[in-house]
Amino acid sequence: MQKKLLITILIVLAILIIALVGLLLLVPKSQAPTTTVENSQTQAQNQPSITVTSPNGGEVYKEGQPIQITWNSTGVDKVSIYASYYDINGVVDPLSPFAGGECRLTYESVPASEKTFTFDRGRCGVMPAGQRIKITITGSKSDGTGIMVHGSWLEDTSDNYFSIIQ
Repeated sequence: MQKKLLITILIVLAILIIALVGLLLLVPKSQAPTTTVENSQTQAQNQPSITVTSPNGGEVYKEGQPIQITWNSTGVDKVSIYASYYDINGVVDPLSPFAGGECRLTYESVPASEKTFTFDRGRCGVMPAGQRIKITITGSKSDGTGIMVHGSWLEDTSDNYFSIIQ
């Protein structure tokens, strides 16, 4: 009895496999799904992106010293650069030297292709001393409109804090 059941199951499986292979051979290649690892990588390469490369964590600057901010980007025309001071809980600190905890360091958007911006004194003045500071760079199109990627505004923030000492 068990031997008959086992043979029946094997026959049914063989028939299903043959039918599945037959269907795959009948589907024209132009209609076959095209989600491959290669296509996924191409799509990821075509997505706009920004990466803060410096300061990206651990750097120490003297108060008033020029800070060179660098980034890599693709599919972005302009960038705006912000500095944020964080409290010990990792939250932007509204009591920081900047009102509200952050300041836009660039008066106007900078061409993304420049990949560098040196901040020494700007609309926020000299960046004051602090232990928990991060840079955020946002991307925009040439007309100044922000860029959305997967439902979020395109931006990147330093991976970790940098410091400014007196």
